[in-house]
Amino acid sequence: MLLNMEDRRPMLSGTSKRWAEMLSKALLLIVLVCVFVPFDPAMPTYGLDASWVFGMNQAVSQGLRIGTDVVFTFGPYASIYTRAYHPATDTLMLLGSSFLAISCWISILFLVRSRPGLILALCVPMLLSAHSRDALLLFIPLLAALVVYRISQDERGPRRASPATYAVLLIAFAAVGLIPIVKGSLLLLSLTITLGCALMFVLNKEKTLALFSLCVPVLSLVVFWVAAGQDLSDLGSFFVNIAPIISGYTEAMAYSGKNREIALYLICAVLLMVCVFKGRKTPIALVDLYVPGVYFLFLFICFKAAFVRHDAHALTGAVALIFAVLTLLLFRKGKLITFVLILSVVTTGVIFARYVGFKFSEVVRVYDWAFVGAQKGIERRLSGENWPQSQFDELLAGYKKNSPLPLLPGRSDIYSYNQAVLISSGNTWAPRPIIQSYSVYTSDLAEKNRDYLLSKNAPDNIFFKVEPIDGRLPSMEDGTSWPALLTHYRPVKQLDEYLRLEKLPSAPASTGIKPGVVLAYKMGEDVALASTDKILVARVVIKPTVLGRLANILFKPAELKISATLMNGEVRTYRVVSGMLKSGVILSPLVESTPEFSYLYEGTDRLLDKRVKSVKIFQEGRSSRSWQPEYTLALDELDVAHDADLSSVYNVGEWDKEAGELPMLKAQKCAGGIDAINGRPATSSIKVGRGLSVTGWLASSLEDGTVPDAAYLVLTDESGKRSFVKGAVAARPDVAKAYNKPTLARAGYSIAIDTIGLQGAYVLQLAMKTAGHIEICPEYSIFATLNDQVKQ
Repeated sequence: MLLNMEDRRPMLSGTSKRWAEMLSKALLLIVLVCVFVPFDPAMPTYGLDASWVFGMNQAVSQGLRIGTDVVFTFGPYASIYTRAYHPATDTLMLLGSSFLAISCWISILFLVRSRPGLILALCVPMLLSAHSRDALLLFIPLLAALVVYRISQDERGPRRASPATYAVLLIAFAAVGLIPIVKGSLLLLSLTITLGCALMFVLNKEKTLALFSLCVPVLSLVVFWVAAGQDLSDLGSFFVNIAPIISGYTEAMAYSGKNREIALYLICAVLLMVCVFKGRKTPIALVDLYVPGVYFLFLFICFKAAFVRHDAHALTGAVALIFAVLTLLLFRKGKLITFVLILSVVTTGVIFARYVGFKFSEVVRVYDWAFVGAQKGIERRLSGENWPQSQFDELLAGYKKNSPLPLLPGRSDIYSYNQAVLISSGNTWAPRPIIQSYSVYTSDLAEKNRDYLLSKNAPDNIFFKVEPIDGRLPSMEDGTSWPALLTHYRPVKQLDEYLRLEKLPSAPASTGIKPGVVLAYKMGEDVALASTDKILVARVVIKPTVLGRLANILFKPAELKISATLMNGEVRTYRVVSGMLKSGVILSPLVESTPEFSYLYEGTDRLLDKRVKSVKIFQEGRSSRSWQPEYTLALDELDVAHDADLSSVYNVGEWDKEAGELPMLKAQKCAGGIDAINGRPATSSIKVGRGLSVTGWLASSLEDGTVPDAAYLVLTDESGKRSFVKGAVAARPDVAKAYNKPTLARAGYSIAIDTIGLQGAYVLQLAMKTAGHIEICPEYSIFATLNDQVKQ
């Protein structure tokens, strides 16, 4: 009896191990499918990122040529990355993401084999990729490279590769071919890995496998591209045209974060590379550099993706570290790799603590995102209720009904980035090539957009808004197109936060800019600008040093700044991007808001106080050597040929005399306030010329979600006389969302007035009309000097 029991123990142990392997493999497949496949997709919404997400799907829907008509980092399979629904891309999204999930699953099983613990461990970074789609997609080429390494170890000798080997390579490298048309910037890793893998096979005298690994990604790329409804002739143009966006990203989008996160990542990466090299015999053959090269490339690209724009992008680096260490455990053992694993977990924890947090609710959110969302999505898709299209259609109908944009005949575009607002309004979307102005990083890109406005295909209508990001010089966002907008379009109406522009029936062939003389100046030098009533367009050429080029490749160069001293003595400092300055941006008058842009149609008289007296360009950090000490500057003159009458465009000069006759009370407290004056945050004292614009929001009661009958800007002169300007209602869905009161969506106000006839010291305050009386808000008393400058 005892003997029989002892004989059965190994059998039971073997059975348990097989069950553990089967369950771990099944769990990995479930996790991969739930993480990759958007059964419960995101729906369209407004915002910067939400706009390009919606825009890329809409471009595919309208049959636009990706890479030609629409030039952006993402391709026709962008929805695999964004997980965003659109009827035209849903099938592509589901099939493409399902294929990537299965490809990863087969590749991992091929690598891990009978190690259920490691399979389960890999489920963790897969789930963490809920916060970084980049890390998930970057992992695919790494897997393919490791598959090749495993095959090279298994297939040594003259034996012919088995059909199973070709099948694994086919699935792994077909995924490598797909991801560059999901996100174009993944091409570098995909291409380099593919070439490296082919070289590995050649060095191992497996020429057939080398050719196979080269051909599969190319064929996969072609098949998926054509399947998305794109013309094969446009495939090359896609990669060529997005190259300036990819190369210009580092300087243009750089953002500083916590240095300790960078240090921890680099320490982990260096120790991981030590683990890769540990135990290698000397001298090292070329084939021995394969695995170190693969991991170095993966960690370097993930480093750039995580820390060039050092905000929540840092999560990409955190997840990538876990992927790298866990896969290296397949080939390396020892105390050092264990230490690196622990340190990587700590680093991931530090980064996640900053950008996500360790609350239990976050764990629940990831669980809901991956598993509950997938379950509900599958159930609803199979229910026969035409979901998710029914939800999509209902949502767009609501957006269209409440759209701040009117439905216009002809074709329309929107500046600077909120394409979602235009698309959901029901207007015919006719986007410029680079659909969001903040991503026009280079002069080539800027000129593409300008040439589009000057072409016969230019949109009939444009909804325009000044909305720079990252503290940039406002006129730098698609700045080369501003002269074309001023000379080939006319302002029609203020629409909430946007200025509606209409294409002129007959316009000149060019923008009519008078070129200025190109002169050289030193970094940090004050450059005086000529006193003129013309609009000055600056063309600035700033070249990087050798050190700056190296910094751009390895990490990021020092930021460039510009300080503009205005005629009234005020100084404005902004961030600038060298490539965006090259083709020309309006420098004087300094335009900081949408109303100020509209004033340019009447010339520069309304912006006397915003004329620039001098400028200074410098690089951040005294010890920085990223940029050459000299740059060239040319100041061109722009004369807007058609003077516009803005009285019909804006609610300009409408002083409400009746408000001053109503009973006046001092409010105890006002909910809301002033967001910006002339496009800048409100300060305690300001200097203003003829143009004065104020935006913000007011509520009578946050608890009840009530808004006043009207919002007013109150100007009180030195004698105590009050003048009231009634604000136009502006949509504020952000306020309604923040306080969970839908009625507060109408709490916004927008005021644009002409201060002609007013001069001297005034106090600006807010007031609201409620129940037939006026309440003055005590929170705001801004001292303003109006029209202190005479015409130069």
